Amino acid sequence: MPSVYTHYKFARDAFDFLSEGLKEAVQAGRKFYDTGQSGADLLFYYKPHKSNDLRKHGSALHRIKADVLFSEFKKRAYESGNKEADIAYLTGYFTHFILDSTMHPYIWRCEEEKIAPHFVIEADYDRKLMLRDGVNPYNAKFLAFQVNDGEVREICSRYLSCTPKQAGEIMRSRVKFTNLISSQNSLLRGFLKFLFKISSNPKGNEILIPRQDVEACADISPRLDDLYAQALEDIKIYAKEFEDFLLREGSLGQRFAKDFE
Repeated sequence: MPSVYTHYKFARDAFDFLSEGLKEAVQAGRKFYDTGQSGADLLFYYKPHKSNDLRKHGSALHRIKADVLFSEFKKRAYESGNKEADIAYLTGYFTHFILDSTMHPYIWRCEEEKIAPHFVIEADYDRKLMLRDGVNPYNAKFLAFQVNDGEVREICSRYLSCTPKQAGEIMRSRVKFTNLISSQNSLLRGFLKFLFKISSNPKGNEILIPRQDVEACADISPRLDDLYAQALEDIKIYAKEFEDFLLREGSLGQRFAKDFE
């Protein structure tokens, strides 16, 4: 994905490196930026215990090249009645793309080489970042940044192809689900492992927040730190290009000719 906290932290760090036009939009609509930084990952929390069309759509959005996706999103932004909010949301989505497209190729390679599964890597790294920042990784209190109001639900529906009602359900589900997968209660974790085993989501066990550092990820995390720093450099380099594209008649170059995977 990478996981929720990693994307939130990255968007927070990336703000300092945004171009002035994007910064102004974010300052005027922080709740939209904080929503957009989750990208299509939000859809994975719609009825997360089973396969469904919205979760599949979330995966499909990750496979679309960013220049194609943002061109479509730009049209929707200009057709909306609240363009400023859309710009803040899409700036958050921009940070999501930069981090995903920087980290995912390495994470997938680690899975292909059977070093560690994709979601295990992301859960382990999320936990490590939270501990570094003094944030408790064993509950969902860090999701306090998430705003679930009518304006946010409306903007989610515009870009994620869900209804505003579903968007509200998704955000409530994210809090509940994060509390569940973060809990260190042995009985609850055992019950979740059983549910994942019998459900259509056999990889569910991989997203449980670990009690301690995952040994298989010991050499992976330092490389992810390097990629995180590289992604911040890309924000510095490409934010103005994204601003010119979004606010004016600029085009997106080769950096955006990638999907989120």
